[in-house]
Amino acid sequence: MSPSKSKTQRQDSMDLFLRSINIELDAVDPKRVAHFRPTNKSIGLLNLLTSDDSNAIMIAAPYGVGKSITATVALHLIENQKINKQDMKSVADRIKAINLKAGRDIDARRRLKNQGLVLAMQGHAESVPESIKKAVVSGLKRTGCTKLSNAVKRHNAETMDDIRSLFEWLIVSTSENEIDRILIVWDEFGRHLEHLVSTGRSTELLDVQQLAEYVSRQNALPMNFAIM
Repeated sequence: MSPSKSKTQRQDSMDLFLRSINIELDAVDPKRVAHFRPTNKSIGLLNLLTSDDSNAIMIAAPYGVGKSITATVALHLIENQKINKQDMKSVADRIKAINLKAGRDIDARRRLKNQGLVLAMQGHAESVPESIKKAVVSGLKRTGCTKLSNAVKRHNAETMDDIRSLFEWLIVSTSENEIDRILIVWDEFGRHLEHLVSTGRSTELLDVQQLAEYVSRQNALPMNFAIM
């Protein structure tokens, strides 16, 4: 190997390692998280995000510890798209080296035909109901449920009551499409909080509270909500 080629490969590896993650933009390409290096803490977070129990959680950790990339890995694991399975195998292999059971659980998920729906949200949301609806449409498109995504576009999304109705309709409508769980991930939630406070709209946090209360009481299928 020539010195110049070796230097180029090292630079490529460094670019991968330092690559920033945006959960909305990187939801369509699992290769964006190919550089994921699991730790015991990130595996714990993966377990929470992919749990079979419905939960609403807030994840607080310093910037740069890997919350966004872990959440994006969870997105690809849950959506379980055919084109992603090989990329997720390498993730499972790395996880096995740290936690054998967690890695085997991921392998088992990869072998299923089942898919989940992930709502990826990022930063400030001018309207929480509208942003949730938009995330539902995008998630359904990624999993190939085009007809359902078009139907969602026709649903009202002015209030959180509209969103609860949307979820109830969605749970029934996706039962034959093998959607076996829903994950809502709101990354960089602090930006949303800062905007509400600075503009005197802190009462709109009630929308987030109502979403958390609904999710944690959902029994029809596993449904998790995480703000980070």
